[in-house]
Amino acid sequence: MPEAPAADRLTGAMSLRPSAMPDDTRPRPRPLMRRYEAVYLDESGHVADVNRIAPATPFFEEAFSALARGALVATPQGPVAVEDLMPGDRVDTAESGPEVLLWKGSLTLYPQRRDVSGRPDRLLRMTADALGFQRPMQDLLLGPGAMIWSSRIGAFVAATDLVDGDTVLELTPVAPVAAFHLCLSGGRTLLVNGVALRSYAPDVREAAALPSDLLALFLALFPNEGLLPELDSPRRSDLRLKGGIAAA
Repeated sequence: MPEAPAADRLTGAMSLRPSAMPDDTRPRPRPLMRRYEAVYLDESGHVADVNRIAPATPFFEEAFSALARGALVATPQGPVAVEDLMPGDRVDTAESGPEVLLWKGSLTLYPQRRDVSGRPDRLLRMTADALGFQRPMQDLLLGPGAMIWSSRIGAFVAATDLVDGDTVLELTPVAPVAAFHLCLSGGRTLLVNGVALRSYAPDVREAAALPSDLLALFLALFPNEGLLPELDSPRRSDLRLKGGIAAA
């Protein structure tokens, strides 16, 4: 068979070898992003606020989405709706009685919004007495970041793992819904509608696996040095000294 003209051979080679292009010239998918907001007690004791656009990944989202609007948190003055709590308020804890709330984060869950896996934003409805008498005292609307104490297991479990289609239901919001999380001087057990719920405490192993730029962006949402003692480490100090948080 006669050899193909040189121009044809070149054209054929180019059409058969698209993967030969350097990887860095190919378009890369951009991560989904969302807005995170927080109010916190700064070092001088004043309430300050911070907000950032950051990746819509479970590590970020779970820090801001434990309780939906209307959840009642036990305080020395009686139950208070989570949206009405502010840093500096005292909340009841199982470990040491009333403690000062240092930080409250929030995000908005939207109908029709989906993550990279195609899963929509979701809420969880825990029906009255789902975990026992008056646990919760009335239906409780939770976010996907909620961690609930299981007396059967003897540990906190993700509320998403309790979904059974009967007493704990997964819902897709039909309108934008505000979700919140609370942070004290460490992981604490709060009482919400009669249910023991964990205040925010990061997964240290997941935090350690984050690239430095993402960890700096995450820590920028917790500006007070007293927050997230679980992440106090040389790495955190290095990020602060390098200005990673200020630049995020």
